Amino acid sequence: MKPTLLLFGGIGFCATTPLYYTLCWDNKYAHGGHCKETEYFRVIENNKLVKRFLRQQEKDLRNKPPILCSNSPYVKFNGEEFFCKDISIERYIDYFLTHWNHIKKDGYHAVCDLSNANMDVSSQLLESIRDQIQKHFVIKWLMIVRDPIRRSFSVSNRLTQNYTANEWFHGLDALQHFKISCKNPFLPDIYCDYVGRFEKIEKIFGKGQIIVMEEFFDKNSKRHSKSVDDLSKYLDYKIEKIHENVYTPDMGSKAPHLKYLRDQWSSDVIDMDEDTYQYAMSHMKHIYDDYKNKFGYIPEEWGQ
Repeated sequence: MKPTLLLFGGIGFCATTPLYYTLCWDNKYAHGGHCKETEYFRVIENNKLVKRFLRQQEKDLRNKPPILCSNSPYVKFNGEEFFCKDISIERYIDYFLTHWNHIKKDGYHAVCDLSNANMDVSSQLLESIRDQIQKHFVIKWLMIVRDPIRRSFSVSNRLTQNYTANEWFHGLDALQHFKISCKNPFLPDIYCDYVGRFEKIEKIFGKGQIIVMEEFFDKNSKRHSKSVDDLSKYLDYKIEKIHENVYTPDMGSKAPHLKYLRDQWSSDVIDMDEDTYQYAMSHMKHIYDDYKNKFGYIPEEWGQ
């Protein structure tokens, strides 16, 4: 029987890290190996990213819990044949097969690659590597989404904290950046097409599971139980514990500084006002409408 490889459709700034901790730390469903995100599919498509790939282990050692890093007791090999400049899908497959052969004895049910950006590559590449991966693994995939406007504003906050002098938004604050970018569909980091991304992945990898961040992490949401149950059924594994999530409820710059969630609480340093939210809605409403057409409803926590 082939093991399960859980892949990720993103989306960044939608509580991907708390979801990772929920699946891999709190519930012991899957384990990703030496780090959360290798972005290996992107590296296959663009070898110029290999240096970034080779730094991922070190990055996670600084920011992630030890159980999910290279010094974890569940990581029982050095991975040097994977973390090298010689990039190939064969090395990717061998890495996760090796990891699975270790962790299956420790009670885990799958291996996972929760790289947000893996699905950013071309459909042609995804189709070619899918066929090779499926010879060895059963592929499952998840995608988590958040109120599109609030998610995009978090991206603006992050980008305006970290930029180089040649960036088009040099000198802008998050509010200024967001008001320009929220009406520009050619900036995919900001203007995320949830439905288009989901359908792209679904066409290639088959049935996946979409998770609405606000429903899954907020126990007061009317759809909380359904969201958790739906994920449990998809994974064929009961999710018992939900990790803390700084983005729920949305507290902006006043979010609590929770351990191992720095990537969340360090993003929003400027708060969004109501006028900015409504301005963005006038340009992004079709993203909400597209979501409703695809999934049958708009989450009640969105649009507020």
